Parts: sequence; structure tokens; C-alpha cells
Amino acid sequence: MFRRIWQRLCSLRAAPKALLAQCVAWLLALALVRAGAVPFPFGMLAVQAGAAVALAWGLQSAWWWWGIHAVFSPLAWWVSRSAVAPGWYLAAFVLLALFYRGTVRTQVPLYLSNRAAMQALAERLPARPLRVLDLGCGTGTVLRALARLRPQDALVGVENSPALLWICRWRTRALPAVQVCAGDFLAQDWRGFDVVYAFLSPAPMAAVWEKARQELPAGAWLVSNSFPVPEVAAQWTQAVGREGALQQVLYGYQPNGAGEAAGAAAQKAE
Repeated sequence: MFRRIWQRLCSLRAAPKALLAQCVAWLLALALVRAGAVPFPFGMLAVQAGAAVALAWGLQSAWWWWGIHAVFSPLAWWVSRSAVAPGWYLAAFVLLALFYRGTVRTQVPLYLSNRAAMQALAERLPARPLRVLDLGCGTGTVLRALARLRPQDALVGVENSPALLWICRWRTRALPAVQVCAGDFLAQDWRGFDVVYAFLSPAPMAAVWEKARQELPAGAWLVSNSFPVPEVAAQWTQAVGREGALQQVLYGYQPNGAGEAAGAAAQKAE
């Protein structure tokens, strides 16, 4: 029974798991302080941070959550003891919300594709005009690069962050082939696109693959920068960065069978 409960807890979304880890760690730390087992406040903070990290690991949270749990309570304690005016905290919260509103839910931070990735993507695609969708277009790096490298394509970007959406629209305002949409990329209609480009994180890749299988037409490509689809072999891969860097490989997938794009990509690969 305990195992089933733990498995259900591990299947929670990232934010509820983080809240659970923090709350349980605080209960443990406060209980030890009350029992006189650890000193207040530094012993309490050390126990709380260590317990939160251990719980995050046990709940199978992504590795970057471990660092967040390690510093969250010590930083919160330090901030509570500082003489910073409350308005600054509100300003910081609003600014972060404008840039990272959907990050907690989607677990997708802001990554900017490098030039090698854009060049490789442009060269892998067939020469005919294509409709390309950029998932989480950020500041418009991909859209601007493809508009220059492949002026024959119709380019669509979707972005959930209000600030990044404004930046992307401003940077692509003079590019008539580019359209930028607000919203969740998993709620976007992918039917009719020849290529979907993703530079996300490991967290949403299974959902991205399932949506691609359901909506992309035959011959369409899903291209992921750095993060492969779990348990699915890519039709092609191409190095785009040095070993140890964030961006190392492009992964090309064709969810719904071969088509014209597959033949063109194979010719380029040869």
C-alpha cells in the first residue's frame, strides 16, 4: 500500500511535488528543533534543506529541483531578516512572472538555439516551401534565422510568456513570413505543418511526441534540439555543439511515416 501511495506521489506535477517536499521537510526540521535535537536557526535550516533535497530525489523530481530545494529556505530566511522594502519583492515577482509564467507548469526554461543548430536545421529540410512551427519561440532566434536561411518558408512561433512574446513580435515585425502566436504549444493545432521544431526540456517530450503522432501529417518532421523523445529512435541525428555543452545534437523524427521530406533529408545526409 505504501508503495502505491509513493508511486502516486511520484506521478504528481512538478509544483505539487516541490510543495510537498518543502512542507514535509519543514515539519521534520521544526520537530527536531522542538525536541532540542538541532539548534535554531542554522541547524533547522540545514536539516530542512537537506530533507527537502532528499525528498525531491525520492519523488523523482528533475535534477534542477534539488538545487532549488537546497537554497530555497536559507534564502527565504535571509530575505526575511534583511531590510529590503516589500515593493522590491513584488517587482521581482512581476518581472519573473512576465518572463517565466508557464515554466513551473511546463518545466521548460528559456533556451536560445545556437547558430550551428539553425544552420543544420535549414540544411536538413527539403528545398520546397514548408510550414514550420517553433514550439516556445522565446525571443525569436529560430524564426529570424530561418527567415534568413529559408525565405521560402512560412514560419509560425508559439510562446506562453508575455514578455518573451512581446520581444519576439518586436524582433520579427519586419518579417512578413513570420507569425507569432500567444498560448500553450501543446494546445496549438499542429495539423498542416511540415516541420515542428522544439528546444524544450526532457519533461514535455513524451507529450510532444504523442501530439506529433496524432496531428502531424505523413512526411512531417519533429526536430528536437538536445532533448530526445524517450524510448523512440530518431531517423537522424546531427551534432551542433561540443561535448559538455547544452546544445549537442539535433534529433529528427518522422512520427507518421515517410514522405517527400524524408527523401530530401536522406539525400542531404548522404
